[in-house]
Amino acid sequence: MTYEDCNVLLSGQDPSLAQRYAHILPLLKGLADVAAVQEKRRERRGALDLASSECFIQCDGQGHPTGVQFRQQGRAEKLIEQCMLTANETVAEHFAQLHKPTIYRVHEKPTGSKTDALRLMLSPLGYPLKEADHGTLQRILKQAKGTPEELAVNTMLLRSMMKARYDVKNLGHFGLAADFYCHFTSPIRRYPDLVVHRFLTQLIEGRMTAAQEKKALAFAERAAQQSSQREIAAQTAERAIEKLYLAEYMRSHIGEIFPGVVSGGSRSGLFILLPGGVEGFLPVTVLPPDRYEYEESRLRLIGERTGAVYGVGLPMEVVCTAADPATGRIDLSPAGSPPPAGHAPVKAAAVPKSKKRGNRAAMHVPKQRRKRRR
Repeated sequence: MTYEDCNVLLSGQDPSLAQRYAHILPLLKGLADVAAVQEKRRERRGALDLASSECFIQCDGQGHPTGVQFRQQGRAEKLIEQCMLTANETVAEHFAQLHKPTIYRVHEKPTGSKTDALRLMLSPLGYPLKEADHGTLQRILKQAKGTPEELAVNTMLLRSMMKARYDVKNLGHFGLAADFYCHFTSPIRRYPDLVVHRFLTQLIEGRMTAAQEKKALAFAERAAQQSSQREIAAQTAERAIEKLYLAEYMRSHIGEIFPGVVSGGSRSGLFILLPGGVEGFLPVTVLPPDRYEYEESRLRLIGERTGAVYGVGLPMEVVCTAADPATGRIDLSPAGSPPPAGHAPVKAAAVPKSKKRGNRAAMHVPKQRRKRRR
């Protein structure tokens, strides 16, 4: 059974498919109900529902990209996710209560400096932040949902989060509001899961002796550190390959106009997210003539003469001017010269100048994979 079949079954839209899977349909519906209860339970305890922007690249028989779209989560995907989360939490709690060595998936609370930066970014949008606790962040996400600044708020919150990693200490998972969490459900594709499976087997079979515990802990420390490092390397490679495919796809759409939204920025220009998940770069040189100051703390460019503001969440119509599959770069330009509507003008005198004027590194906000990277 595929996710697509399962989504259709749970929606009740295909009687013939329901008849084909009649032997498991009651169980499937019951499991979906349980998953919905688990999702509500996690929401009540403070789990953060940050928006995901993972894209799916469609290719032809020769491997050439023919289409791009955002991955959509249906009831089937949510069902599997909630079951996996429950299994991960249960196994982690079992190890913690027995005080046995294992590898935890940890996600720590934002630091004070990150909270201060987030407060500075959210304030102009009308979202006061006293403390970066679960209740406050949940409230902000709910208030922003469906508003023009929803992308900006999600992006800012994601930037304020600590990076999830592996550790032998149970430090909890802030994003999931979980006191115990590990990766257990994917031993075929993730090494930490395999380690947890092996340790759990030793526990069940009674082979986790005192001497074995010492060896297991030393091994888990090395495995956690290396797994965290390799995860970063794998994500970097995955994003680099994705950029190449997206650039090849956009090469056949040069000259076309697309609706977009500002997803990040640097002193040299803006990153624009297009429909389907394609992200391109709009150089500051193609913006209306002005001297632009980059306000790093709020990820926005401000015209010193006009007061025009180009920040995260600003909608913009753009035209694709170039795409290079060799480097993955996609160049964009404004479709005409649209004013930065939706952002109140800021007087140049009121804008603090960046202390890092010489730093040309792009402040790119990459597409996040919250639900796949927990």
